[in-house]
Amino acid sequence: AEIDAQPMTNHIPGRLVVYTHRGNENPEIHIDTEAMRIDSNGDVAIVNGGKLGVGTVSPQARLHSFTGGNAVASALLLQHDSFTADRKVGLGFKLGSTFTKGAIAFQSDSSSPGTNGRGNIIFALDSTADAADVTYEDEKMRISHEGYVGIGTNAPKEQLDVDGNVRITGALILDGDIKKGDVRTSFST
Repeated sequence: AEIDAQPMTNHIPGRLVVYTHRGNENPEIHIDTEAMRIDSNGDVAIVNGGKLGVGTVSPQARLHSFTGGNAVASALLLQHDSFTADRKVGLGFKLGSTFTKGAIAFQSDSSSPGTNGRGNIIFALDSTADAADVTYEDEKMRISHEGYVGIGTNAPKEQLDVDGNVRITGALILDGDIKKGDVRTSFST
């Protein structure tokens, strides 16, 4: 079916085409217009330049999700199809037509199996200039479900756990002890 729309004042003419392919039970909707808007407070818009707005009809970027809620996952949610240990879901980063060389992901762990599981946030960067995408073996940093941050380690045991050298160009301010094995030094301010 095709519907040609006559524009109202300040609107763009458009065409709505709905069809299915033979043997395909899922209909496809094709819209031939310069802009598309679904509203009635559903607030979804695709505008000139390929910008998609969810929760807004005037997107400012390629994907603009707007929400008035205060839940952490209210604007964007990425979900894996199941929860068992070592499941991963995340965002990949790619420049041009190269390979995906960076990723931020959530990884489930076995500390809380079942439907109320928890896990870790992983930051991965592929450091090699090769024809391969980033993998989870390229992990550089993680935040564990305990709140520990690990740099160079995937099993942090303290609030900040660094496996490697640390360079500080500013002041190091200590309100506690320095400990190496069984040797402890105290500083006072």
